[in-house]
Amino acid sequence: MLTDGQEDLLRQVAAAAKRYEVEIVLVQDFVHVLEYLRKAAYALHPADAEERERRAMDRATAVLEGRAQDVAVGLRRTATRKQLSQSERKPVDKAADSSSSANGCMTWAAQQLHKVSQKTGSNPSILGRGASLQKSRTQSRSHQAPPL
Repeated sequence: MLTDGQEDLLRQVAAAAKRYEVEIVLVQDFVHVLEYLRKAAYALHPADAEERERRAMDRATAVLEGRAQDVAVGLRRTATRKQLSQSERKPVDKAADSSSSANGCMTWAAQQLHKVSQKTGSNPSILGRGASLQKSRTQSRSHQAPPL
């Protein structure tokens, strides 16, 4: 099932899986998060296209590995250090908010699907790295991502 991570939709998916006792593979739409991370990289590194892309991809990987909070903090810290104006830092704050939200939704989805599997005996999963998100997030808390 493809979802954007909206909590109400995830609740409905979990309820349907329970009701029909089916296995579900949840695919989290990550396109918008990546778009926001690229815009933030442009705001922080306008002169260097190669550096922007590398930083955006590094942060996207960190979010998928469960380190979204580190990414959000790093983005905001870098915008503050660069003394960006309110309008200049808008894309940075949007990316930070989006990263945290996406990570929270993936974590929530993993928890809900785990509950479904316990009740139904089915084996739902989240496609890609999301299935191991809980483990990665716990293990990664001590590792701080470098600022974008």
